[in-house]
Amino acid sequence: MAKAIEYYQAAIQIAPDYAPAYSGLAAAYSKRGTYLIVPPKESYALARPNAEKALTLDPQSADAHSELALIAWLYDWNWDLADREFRRAVELNPESSSIHERYANFLGEMNRRDEAIAEAQLAVQIDPLSALVRSDLGYVYFTAGRYDEARDAIKEAKERLMGRSLGNFTPIAILISEQAGDIEQLAELVSPDSELRRAVLKDGVKGYWHKQLDHFEVDAEDWPSQYSYRKAELLARLGENNRAIKELEKAYETHHHCMTGIKVDAAFDGLRNDPRFKDLLIRMHL
Repeated sequence: MAKAIEYYQAAIQIAPDYAPAYSGLAAAYSKRGTYLIVPPKESYALARPNAEKALTLDPQSADAHSELALIAWLYDWNWDLADREFRRAVELNPESSSIHERYANFLGEMNRRDEAIAEAQLAVQIDPLSALVRSDLGYVYFTAGRYDEARDAIKEAKERLMGRSLGNFTPIAILISEQAGDIEQLAELVSPDSELRRAVLKDGVKGYWHKQLDHFEVDAEDWPSQYSYRKAELLARLGENNRAIKELEKAYETHHHCMTGIKVDAAFDGLRNDPRFKDLLIRMHL
């Protein structure tokens, strides 16, 4: 990611009026927040002005509209603005699988299930060989509660990687495997000979959840809120509702990007009637 930022900045030095360089730089900064490399407040604060600059230079830039939609969705939690920007991006470049894929994920998290699936399927039609769009189709099925179809989509994504690791798609696959209680699939997704794998094989999904919590307690020492959302998911699945709510509050305060999926995340089904959880949804206008 650092190299991408360096190259985009160099391109801007050479051609300061070249809109794609600014939208590309915005995307690189956004991904640093999405992948939890740096806190969201820092990453999106850098992404936003570059996306806006791209749009100033080229008002017809689908990529710039898509980046502004992403920021409105994942950081601002401005659902109406995100929807408008995504629709404008699709209008300007209807053949972009990545824009359809992003919009599908947004619609899925807004619980607009049929629209989300239609967008995700369109992304697959445009780029049928992409493992990314297949994995995101799996995520959209997951948010819709269609877990068998979600597993099938992840399987197809893996086939297109021809033996390579799922990489950044792994968290989606793990979520689906957890929800389905698919021990075999879950064991395949974690590193061989790791404590997590041994925990899965010994104690199943619950063993995996407990062991991952242990890891997060150590990994998050320098940035306590980095894994707050994932910890909340694990705690909620284990029935530790009070601790789960505390972690969700941390995620809320830092605008953790995963909070956008709280409305449809099956991990929190046991919290749906909790007044504290309902209050979170109200504060997020969900």
